[in-house]
Amino acid sequence: MSVLHSRKLFILVTDSEGKPVPDVDLTAYSITKKFGYSAPELPYLGKERKDKVVINNFSFRDLKPETHPGLNLDYKEWELLAGLDSIEYYRFLYPGNKLYRFEYVPEDKLTQFSPFVVRDGAIQQIHVIYTDSRPVYFSWSSNSQPYSFRIDSGYHNIKLRMTDRIITIDSLYFNPCEKLVFSLNYDLEQKNIRIEKAEPKLSIYEKSALYRYIFPYRDTFGERYAFIQQNDEI
Repeated sequence: MSVLHSRKLFILVTDSEGKPVPDVDLTAYSITKKFGYSAPELPYLGKERKDKVVINNFSFRDLKPETHPGLNLDYKEWELLAGLDSIEYYRFLYPGNKLYRFEYVPEDKLTQFSPFVVRDGAIQQIHVIYTDSRPVYFSWSSNSQPYSFRIDSGYHNIKLRMTDRIITIDSLYFNPCEKLVFSLNYDLEQKNIRIEKAEPKLSIYEKSALYRYIFPYRDTFGERYAFIQQNDEI
């Protein structure tokens, strides 16, 4: 506590109970702000503590995560060590030599599906999706829509046009009022699954078949939604 009387400064040092503290070594000074002077730093006279030893300390050095391609998962090894085959996410990305299926009842109870093709755990680009030889999805289409496609229940033929191959799944069954999410390996061939090599460019036959389902239009709708309806199809 300090008390200023006239031009003299009296300093009283007390403990937490307000009693005077004996044998105090105290240094005090005062100065006005017009001198632009900063108080000096006082030395630390306490005991220095030992630094903690950091365990599992890692540094990236010059590694740039945004440009690093990452490491491929050794699925066969970690499938046993971590039980990855019991996790739905990894069952979807690593379907092995079978077709992965996941089905559930959506809120609208419409029969629909979402197909995926994977290669070493990475999802591959599908450019065209056909249902019973009719295209229902184009990767280059500018009108955004959910990646889920309505279909009647029962058996159907599904064809997936990739960059360098065409995957045809014959007699794929769809349960009524359920959504089917399925995935399959890039090179999976079974009794009802056929793979054909294809060029990165569409063939003349593919163009003639696809262009009947594509037309350009000018968006003059502003904030309003535009749609085309044919019977109960939108």
